[in-house]
Amino acid sequence: MPPATQAEIDDVTSYMEWQAPDLAVKMVQKVYAENVLHVRHDVWDVHTNVDRWWVITEPMNLYSQGQFPNMDLALTFHVGLCLRIPRNDRQKLSALPIEPFAECYRYMQEASDALAQAQEINDYQSIGVRCREALLAFSNAAQTALPWTADQEPPKKADLKAWADHICSIRPGAEKPRNQLKVWLTRKEFFLARVLAG
Repeated sequence: MPPATQAEIDDVTSYMEWQAPDLAVKMVQKVYAENVLHVRHDVWDVHTNVDRWWVITEPMNLYSQGQFPNMDLALTFHVGLCLRIPRNDRQKLSALPIEPFAECYRYMQEASDALAQAQEINDYQSIGVRCREALLAFSNAAQTALPWTADQEPPKKADLKAWADHICSIRPGAEKPRNQLKVWLTRKEFFLARVLAG
């Protein structure tokens, strides 16, 4: 069985109690985990005082084991349901108040739209280019909002890593968020380099 933390067990138990308040949860056990399209889905076997349920995460949903006696069937249905959730329900980037970062969000919207239609390797390379442009646009907007203040020569405008270090070092404190942003930017740079290299 895959390992489960007490926080995960409590989360699944709370969800089950919220969705089925007339049932008493007797046992919760993680029985399977699988990544599908970069999303991890955990499958939980939940025993109640009346019957048994599958609770599957990301997003969390429950399925009666009477209707889905097979775990694989329940997971396949869940993943298919997730893929069919309309994209229209997501907030459009154009609706966000982002005037200083409008160019960055425009590139992100283009990449998001292209991702929905991508099929060939060239499509994904084009998306990688748009993502890189979005990162550079973000860096350019941040350079305007947080100008270079150090004594040494400022880095080139396209030196995303150097500007990320500068942006992260401006705000005192919050060491953990700064480190997380640096790691995130480094990973995005690596990912984009791989995509662009084909």
